[in-house]
Amino acid sequence: MSTSTPPPPRKRVLRRKKKPLTPKQKLVKESTEQRIKIEKLVFVWQEKLFSQSKIAIQTLERAATYLQPKTYDEIVEERAVQSWCGYPICHDPPQTDVLQKYKISLSQRKVYDQSELAKYCSEDCFKKSKYYRMQLSEEPVWFRDLSLSSTVHVVTKDQDVHAAIQQEKKRTRQSKSNQEIRQDYVQKLLGSVPQDEQDTLQIVEKETIAPPTLQPTQGIYDSIEGYRIEVKKEDNRPTTLVLKKTEPNTTPIHKEEEEEKEEVLADPDDHEAMFETMMMLKDMKMDKDETTIASKPTQTPIVAKESTKPAVTHSPPKQQPAPTQTPTVTHPVVDGQETKPIEIKDTASSKPKKLIKKKKKTPELSLFGTIWTMLDHMTTKATRTYLYELQQNRQRIDIPTLLKDNNLVDEATYLRGQILSERILDTYGTLRAQLDIKENLEDDIVNVIKTFRLSDASMVALNAAQCYMFSLVLTKSLADILLDDISWQHEFENCCHAVDQSTDTIDACVRVLKVASV
Repeated sequence: MSTSTPPPPRKRVLRRKKKPLTPKQKLVKESTEQRIKIEKLVFVWQEKLFSQSKIAIQTLERAATYLQPKTYDEIVEERAVQSWCGYPICHDPPQTDVLQKYKISLSQRKVYDQSELAKYCSEDCFKKSKYYRMQLSEEPVWFRDLSLSSTVHVVTKDQDVHAAIQQEKKRTRQSKSNQEIRQDYVQKLLGSVPQDEQDTLQIVEKETIAPPTLQPTQGIYDSIEGYRIEVKKEDNRPTTLVLKKTEPNTTPIHKEEEEEKEEVLADPDDHEAMFETMMMLKDMKMDKDETTIASKPTQTPIVAKESTKPAVTHSPPKQQPAPTQTPTVTHPVVDGQETKPIEIKDTASSKPKKLIKKKKKTPELSLFGTIWTMLDHMTTKATRTYLYELQQNRQRIDIPTLLKDNNLVDEATYLRGQILSERILDTYGTLRAQLDIKENLEDDIVNVIKTFRLSDASMVALNAAQCYMFSLVLTKSLADILLDDISWQHEFENCCHAVDQSTDTIDACVRVLKVASV
């Protein structure tokens, strides 16, 4: 019997259990899976566009939701390899063999690479394809909301590129709200600001300046209860400490008194100060006549305080300018006793008055002057033509034709007119209720505003009073022509008085509309 050794037992391999994913890892995994799924979906739409020679317009519009400019370039490249035009809705062969690789322009002295143009059948398809590519978003597809429908404009093969683009701009402009028009206008103004290519503008922060600290008075640190310590050094004597009385600082008090005097003298027509002076004199019995004072012998006269200073030897008088005459009030003699005169010092003559410079006031136009000047600048020949035809023939001229004939077709003017029309119509709604006007004047107001030349953005920035008077002028100019009932005229005068105007001033502004200087 043969004995065989049993095989050694296998080692048991211990497998570690997978740790559960953290919330962050789960989020990363889900986003990666979603991104891969979207990339596959993008490739499916790419295949739809380069697997067939001609694609429907609706398919190309829906594909814009899943395409980026770089993925669309890949589609054009694949179609050119299969000898199809790079524009997906065209099945004609490209002009690869006809065009040369480079084109030399002698007038502009440039060399153009035509390799990209060779992928299309014609220059029109090249422009249409670039127009479609320009509308594609650079945002990654996995960031987009795929439930939203695409708003890309596709130009058909038979349409002219420039005419189709202008028609689309006109359609989108009409569908935009007033808020969107304002935002586009603001963005256009910001885009017109020139860029600082030479880095001449610098942002500099203001340096913070610490507030000044009050410097302590010299020697105040060694002042003890009003006494200052000084070291007295003399020859052949020891050093001693001498306490010296600190001199009172009288300068702030004198400054305050001088400032009060300047305030009194600064305004001589201050009636309140004059009244207080009169009352003070009344309390001092200075407003009585001499006969009244003589009838009261028991009244104690007011005597000026005598100085208590010792007599001082008189020095020779110095030459001084002639003093101003000081008026004195002398009381009559009572019981044989003479009273001392009361000296009243003329403080106003002792010190010159402080001149106060008046600010120059720049003249400002009144409300009537402002509106009249604005209308004179705004009104054009088209405004007069529209109002003349409306008054004489009772017919409205075609506004687009009228604006085109007078060279008033401008996008900036159109946007400013939209803003001005909105403000005027809001004000006219209130004015219409006050005048009880039943007829429709809103369309004519908008048409008249369209004929204005709004060359400056400040013409649109009107305050409430200016906007109200502007509405009064337009309403008066159109109501005189279109309304047969004159019952609104009486209430119209009350509306004019609300802004301190009259019907004559409104008529003067209406004449500017009909007879303009432009």
